[in-house]
Parts: sequence; structure tokens; C-alpha cells
Amino acid sequence: PRADWCLFCLLGAMKDKPHASLKFVMEWAEVELDFMFLNSKLEPCLEHEAWCTTLAGVESHSGCPLSLPIPSRDEKHPAHLYIIKAVINYITRLGLPEVTIKGDGESSLWIIIQKVAAFRTKNGFTTQTKKAPRYSSQTMGRIGPMQALLQSTFRVIRADVESRYAIKLKPEMNVWAWLIKYAGFLVEIAHIKVNKLSLIH
Repeated sequence: PRADWCLFCLLGAMKDKPHASLKFVMEWAEVELDFMFLNSKLEPCLEHEAWCTTLAGVESHSGCPLSLPIPSRDEKHPAHLYIIKAVINYITRLGLPEVTIKGDGESSLWIIIQKVAAFRTKNGFTTQTKKAPRYSSQTMGRIGPMQALLQSTFRVIRADVESRYAIKLKPEMNVWAWLIKYAGFLVEIAHIKVNKLSLIH
């Protein structure tokens, strides 16, 4: 009997089987943002126990992370403009003309999202915002695993640096913030997803 895997059967038939036409619909990319609080051991903790506040993000199509250490979530803090620009640059670098930015209802995060969306819209990029219920892991399904991956990468880099240079890294050191940013960079270029590809492929 004829078999689809048989080269001679295919040559003998001299025609392809009819294929059902498929219509590919490209969904908008989504960027999920959320704050992450880490203690001196680089483990998740409550905000008042945090040695380091990080704005974490992940993009839906590539899985590319954002790992941004921030000194304060206060809109009046001098670093607030830097945070806005950093998120804008992250989305721009990914080449996303159309994007939905999603976050929970936390007020300081929502201010950042609205300002980023307003800037992109003003400059001709289609941008939507979506507010997820707070503490809803189902609605924010990508950011949780990415936060866990970033946290484990933080700890690996810290252990490596401490071992190589025989020093104890502390949160008050300048290198602490760079460690967090570098963890995001390593995840972006080196993490292998379940499809056997890195995030940049």
C-alpha cells in the first residue's frame, strides 16, 4: 500500500495531496510588567523587607526579559524618568510597532504603563494598555516564570563573582544593580526555551 513516508510512492503519485488552507493570524505582542522585591539573599520578599526593587518584564512573542533595578517606585523620585525611558527603549529595541502593555492594578506600575503608552502613541506607534486583576497569576501568566528565572540567575551570578574574587557582595555595593541588569542580559542571550531555541532566535 502507498505510504506517505515512502519516497518511491511519492514519486509514483507525481502529485501532492490536497492540503487544507490555513489562515495565519498574527496576534499583537504583549509586554507584561510587574515589580519584584528581593531581600539580601536575592530571594522574593515583602516590599518593606526588600533590599532591591526590580521592574521585571517579558514579551509574549520572543520571551525577551526586562530586568531593571530601581531605587524607588515614587513618581516624584528623580529616577522616575529613567524608568520610563528604559521601558520605552526595551519595547523599541524589540521592534514592536504594535504592542499591548499589561500590568496589575498597582498604582505606581500603572502610572509607568500609561506614560510609556502615551509616549509611543504620540510618536505614531499603536499601543494598548490592559489592566489585570492584582495577584492574578492566570491573567499575568508569563511574568511569574520569568521572575523566577531572573531570580535564580541573580543568585548564580552573585555566587560566581563571590567565588572568583573572594569577596562578599552586599546590596549597598554599586555592582549589585549591575548584577540584576546583567542577569536579564544573560537570560536574553543564553536561555534555551522548550523549543530548543534561545530568546534571540
